[in-house]
Amino acid sequence: MHFRGYFGKAQVETVTKNFVPLASAGGNNGWFETATGKKLSVGIPNYAKALDEFQKLPEAERKPRALEPGALDLFQDAFPVPEGGLAVRTYLRYVAPDAKGELQPAHQVCAAEEKRGPGYAAQQSGPNRDFLYLTEAEWKALAPRGAKGERRTVPEAVAKRIFVCHLYDGVTGCGPFWSREHLKAGELTLTVDEGGRMRLEGSAKQFAGEAHKADWKILGYLHFDARKGAFDRFDFVALGESVHNGKHLVGIAGELAPAGSLGVGSTPYWCRNDPQGKVYFGMKE
Repeated sequence: MHFRGYFGKAQVETVTKNFVPLASAGGNNGWFETATGKKLSVGIPNYAKALDEFQKLPEAERKPRALEPGALDLFQDAFPVPEGGLAVRTYLRYVAPDAKGELQPAHQVCAAEEKRGPGYAAQQSGPNRDFLYLTEAEWKALAPRGAKGERRTVPEAVAKRIFVCHLYDGVTGCGPFWSREHLKAGELTLTVDEGGRMRLEGSAKQFAGEAHKADWKILGYLHFDARKGAFDRFDFVALGESVHNGKHLVGIAGELAPAGSLGVGSTPYWCRNDPQGKVYFGMKE
């Protein structure tokens, strides 16, 4: 069983584990679908309702099938992923401290989603998924140079792409996203350690008004394999105090996504209005 939803004319297909309902011009319209194409829980998709309907179907309707890529003209298979580029898979979710002060997943939704009723927060607690892309020239420019302790600033185009396009409250797909003018401050540095290891540190501040603003801290670890001439680790976390449809603590984690792995080639969510990536890859201009 998989989920189908629509955003404008673009069709999105994904496994139920990762689905995000998307709004169409006429409101929410989505459903789960069996191997034979039978629709379940049409409208605003509901896991519990769909699974209940699914379990009542004949066995033939419940057999799995390979999920063939759909015509995802906006969100997937149309984005110009740079040849020789690097992909980072990111995960977004709300977090909150427990009694010991340790961060845990938080079952929250933005104010705009509360109308969808009980249980929706748990269904949409994440993690939502996105992809960050670097060109070959960009990731090569991040490779360690100099001795241990050497510290340098991440190139502006890469830093701004991360700040503007990938530090956002997209846990439930609420949007809206940042524009370049909303970035009020940002710093991102790399410090060389031993054996090709590097430490990524930074912060960013975004402001589009009192009802839409955020403050972020970033920490990451990279590893460059000199023998292969490539990164084999690109891990980072970002924690942001976000105000948008309420106040939330947003956690974002990123990991290297090898070519050919699940989802690589998907259009970054920020690029829904920049499907050819002209602004995305020209962020410093």
